[in-house]
Amino acid sequence: MDPARERLPNTLNISIDGTNGHELLSAAPIVAASTGSACHSGEHSPSPVLMAMGVGLERAATALTEATRNG
Repeated sequence: MDPARERLPNTLNISIDGTNGHELLSAAPIVAASTGSACHSGEHSPSPVLMAMGVGLERAATALTEATRNG
């Protein structure tokens, strides 16, 4: 799989070592991002998608996802 070709062009996932994603969002209320999908709203657990992709638990717990409108 070529990551440059097999991705969503409007979705960005970042992680910051040593920082839980939900804590980062709480500290930056003007950031429009999430720590998981809408169907997992309110949960503070790593993204099942990242876990299925083989991302380690520690990295997945720090991840934030931002989707922009395409077009």
